[in-house]
Amino acid sequence: MSRPVEKFAEPEPDSGSGSGVDSGLDLDSSPGPGPGPGPGPDLTCLQAGRPCRLGEAVKQLRKEVNTLAELVNIDELTGLYNFRHFSKVIEVEMERSRRSGKPVSLLILDLDNFKRLNDKYGHDFGNQALAALGSFLQQVLRKPDVPCRFGGEEFTVILPDTTLEEAVGLAQRLRAGIAAIGLNKEGQPVSMSASFGVADFHADSQETWQQFVQRTDGYLLEAKSQGKNCVRHPDLTEEQGLSSDEREALHFDDEEGSLPA
Repeated sequence: MSRPVEKFAEPEPDSGSGSGVDSGLDLDSSPGPGPGPGPGPDLTCLQAGRPCRLGEAVKQLRKEVNTLAELVNIDELTGLYNFRHFSKVIEVEMERSRRSGKPVSLLILDLDNFKRLNDKYGHDFGNQALAALGSFLQQVLRKPDVPCRFGGEEFTVILPDTTLEEAVGLAQRLRAGIAAIGLNKEGQPVSMSASFGVADFHADSQETWQQFVQRTDGYLLEAKSQGKNCVRHPDLTEEQGLSSDEREALHFDDEEGSLPA
């Protein structure tokens, strides 16, 4: 995100009356470095043992621009990335998958009965629940994973270099972890649950990112229509080589559990 650069007005000569405007810049009367006549501020020089004010101002401006560029991609309530960032990253990861041959998987999750929770406990409490979910996802996901608030109570997680089997196992653990988030209203515990759709992208696929999202969302809708608080995904046809514990985790649906450390 860029900020338009305003031109500084030329300061009027100081008449000596004390009414002149101070530009706030430490302009040296000595010539600046390099060719060119006339005095000018040096952005990198040290004057009297301290950096030039103009150089410091430029550094601060760059820092603020970088901060704003990052904030424009962040959802303020949850602290997760927003849809704007998601739409850029998912396309990049799909193209990386095409080039490297490595898989990329996608989770879409939706909090169950969120409207009912809002109606019963109020929108402020609903916002607390969304913020708690955002904090939970940031704590448990890997650094390369990209959690985003897709909109409302719907969230996505982009999983680079992750097979479908691995993504389904993660979704099951996340589902159990969300159920264990401790919310309370006036001393009364309030539970919440989530439904998940999971799909993977193959390097030889010609899908657009919108089609990939639509396909994954189809599995979420399937989870919603089949009782909620569950994970739905394409058939896992290659489970050879998995341990019994891993195979059980992949098919773990509505049993109670906690997220492993």
